Amino acid sequence: MIQKHIDYVHPGVNLNPSSGKPSSIRRRAAASKKTKLPARGPRPIQQHDVKGLNVTNCDQLITPECIRALYKIPSARAAPHPNNSLGIFEEGDYYAQEDLDLFFKTFAKDIPQGTHPIPAFIDGAEAPVPVTKAGGESDLDFELAYPIVHPQSITLYQTDDANWASNTTGFLNTFLDALDGVS
Repeated sequence: MIQKHIDYVHPGVNLNPSSGKPSSIRRRAAASKKTKLPARGPRPIQQHDVKGLNVTNCDQLITPECIRALYKIPSARAAPHPNNSLGIFEEGDYYAQEDLDLFFKTFAKDIPQGTHPIPAFIDGAEAPVPVTKAGGESDLDFELAYPIVHPQSITLYQTDDANWASNTTGFLNTFLDALDGVS
């Protein structure tokens, strides 16, 4: 029997989110060159955006209070266990600390400025990045997770660089190899 020697079988379908078409990062870059769009940066949050903020306007703004109400998540009360950290996987999309700080300042004032995930970088990954190079997905992942689990820590499993992530075949392969220790 070979079953005891098999750890993981690669899926029969390609789970890579890239379909051979340019990634959203490349499409945005190409579009900004053609139309001379300004570089991405944080949109200033206007006072009318947060005026009257409560769970009755969750259809307009997704806030930590809305997520808690929608999924009936209680606020964290107990001190977190030091060995417990929420893991978030990212590939080809990166967060900007400036974006997180602006979000915390506006929507989660109990989370200190500068709060960031514990890095667990795989194969040359790096984060955070400047706002102009950040992707909305990573920012959103942390902006939703931190208010739910804080003061518990979050560990970022960031793999590869943007070029490798968009050209590899086998979504999660680098991540799974890193966890397994087999390449």
